[in-house]
Amino acid sequence: MLARTSPSLDGLIEAVMENAALCINERTLLQGVDWSRVRPDKVADMLTRLAADGVRAPMWLLKSLLVAGHSLPISENPALDPSLHALNSLNSLLRRGGVSENGMDALVEDLIARENIDPEIVVAGVRQLAALQMGSLAARLALSHWRTAPQILRSVSDDVTRLLESLPEARLRVASFSTTHSFIADLAHAFAAVGFRAAMTQAEYGQALAELMKPGEQERDALLVLLDPEGLHAPDWRRETAKSHELLLQRIDLFSGAIEHYAGQGRGPVLINTVPVTIDPTMGLLDSYHPDGAAHGVQLINQRLAEIARSNNQVILIDASRAFARLEPRQWVDPKLWYYGRLPYSANATRALAVAFSGAYRTLKKGTAKVLALDMDNTLWGGIFGEDGVGQLVCDDEFPGNAFKAFQHECLRLRSQGMLLTVLSKNNPDAIDAFKDHPGMLLKQDDFVASRINWEPKPNNVRQMAEELNLGLDSFVFLDDSPHERAAMRRMCPEVIVPEMPDDPAARPLWLRALAVTWPVRLTDEDLRRSDMYAAERHRNVVRERAVSFDDYLSDLEQTLVIQKVGPASVARAAQMHLRTNQFNLTTERYDDAAITGMMKDDRCVVVLGRALDKFGDHGLVICATARVDGEQAVIQSLLMSCRVIGRMVEQTFLGELLRSLAGRGARHVKGAYIPTKKNGLVKDFYQGAGFTHLGSEGQREIWGWDLTDGRPLPGSNLITIRWDTGP
Repeated sequence: MLARTSPSLDGLIEAVMENAALCINERTLLQGVDWSRVRPDKVADMLTRLAADGVRAPMWLLKSLLVAGHSLPISENPALDPSLHALNSLNSLLRRGGVSENGMDALVEDLIARENIDPEIVVAGVRQLAALQMGSLAARLALSHWRTAPQILRSVSDDVTRLLESLPEARLRVASFSTTHSFIADLAHAFAAVGFRAAMTQAEYGQALAELMKPGEQERDALLVLLDPEGLHAPDWRRETAKSHELLLQRIDLFSGAIEHYAGQGRGPVLINTVPVTIDPTMGLLDSYHPDGAAHGVQLINQRLAEIARSNNQVILIDASRAFARLEPRQWVDPKLWYYGRLPYSANATRALAVAFSGAYRTLKKGTAKVLALDMDNTLWGGIFGEDGVGQLVCDDEFPGNAFKAFQHECLRLRSQGMLLTVLSKNNPDAIDAFKDHPGMLLKQDDFVASRINWEPKPNNVRQMAEELNLGLDSFVFLDDSPHERAAMRRMCPEVIVPEMPDDPAARPLWLRALAVTWPVRLTDEDLRRSDMYAAERHRNVVRERAVSFDDYLSDLEQTLVIQKVGPASVARAAQMHLRTNQFNLTTERYDDAAITGMMKDDRCVVVLGRALDKFGDHGLVICATARVDGEQAVIQSLLMSCRVIGRMVEQTFLGELLRSLAGRGARHVKGAYIPTKKNGLVKDFYQGAGFTHLGSEGQREIWGWDLTDGRPLPGSNLITIRWDTGP
């Protein structure tokens, strides 16, 4: 590497730069310069001379300059790919100085959002941020791309440690049939990248089965089981085929029973990976169906795991082959690591699995994104409506129109899985007619629950849309072909999820299918019907606007509240509401499936759900409460409701029925708490408005009470029909 270490070497570098055009043509010398030691003015002079000679600087040279910390003039920017463009902007701001850490957020988010980014670019960005003592941003950038650039974490280890201290804890228990120490090390980084500080303990070596059957007393938020191809069955070639196959089936039965046993103990979810598809057959061409075939054994194991996950909400299945998709199959396993220390996967594959486990845990705890906010021009179709008109828009069965049509098909898939589709476009308002007038459009206007088609800034529009839908900005995924619009959204609405959509329309359908923030960890009936429920809400709004009074509005709705005790079929919905509901949530207790199941088994606990219906349709299970009765005293532990039915007396009516149920269990005095958060100010006065008495404060907790012996009417509305569902 040619660096400025002596006067004679300085002269050589000067000569190389003065003859840069010749060096580029001859492909020599310039590649050896250490550009981090060259002054910016010298680099600027070289680029000016190249331009004067009519020579365009090659991409490798531009990249070398940017990685070394230089910034390029605007004239060179069109030649840069998006990640280099972001690094160039970052370098420019850093060289100007005086930029606050808050002011750097948007540029760093641009680099964080880019998939398959060159590790050198990540290293350069982290190095620059660390040099300016922007440690938090440096740590976030390093963690976001640690899988492809793990080496950079060492240089910002102190910043990463400080960042970890600010994250919520995830208590994890790890078990396997093989060695797990490298997996655990990678889990720490993978969980940090998705916003959790992993506090991990591990079972004894090879004791996955024992951990499932007799879990230790360690507190955990989840059990992670790392499976490998030989963990369940290493064939004995001295056995007859029939006996060997029978032994495999027995081991699968034993392991399956252990998983189901653990899932029924109320210890929290168990995350387990499938066994990856083997590429080395044990039975040659017969491998996929012969009883001794390795592929056949893998199929049997994975099929049983899928059956368990399908029937048990506590079991989350991680597809190992999908996690390894970026790797060549030969890179999944490192034989030396296996024979040396029983490490089941290569370093790259282990990191990939850690990312998959952390992503599933994040979705389990924070939920899937709920809204797809879609641009129109060159996103949902090719062309610009305002310039080309409907007839010239590209969306048909020929390339490239078929790529846009396939993208719309993927949007419909997500809609069928409960994601809300919205339009967010800078356009003339009549652009919405394209979905009706263009014969190639798969999407129709009624598929969108909301739209903002105008010339206002999109961040302002998405805020209005979030308010209209009663959803947080962190529920939105913004898809737009324009990097400028994506950057603006990240800068002005950092809560919104803004992935980097591929430039090539042909790459977008499969990219959207692989976008993990849209993957459901489980699907409830409410998820599947969400779009239809929001469509029905539009009809309710029409009734509300026409009503003479609020009572007339409620009367016209013909509401029914069906209340039921939580059972096996509704545990997932009760847990989902506790984990995701923020606004109408009195205590924000985050009860998961295991906690809800534990309450169901406790005679002192009450766990009830409410389903709201009206003449326009079924809202689904929208309100939930848990309570505990000890003699004559009862405590409402949680009370939460979907925002889509707020203000229709459903909450007061449900609360009245909850009080009636507690009285039926012998309670005479009921307490409930309001614990303020940043998002639940909406329910600050709920207990007061329902007629509860303020009993005082315990720290931040405001305690409210109801005396069931004083004969007062319970909260409720005579405009809502109440029905208790006593079915199974």
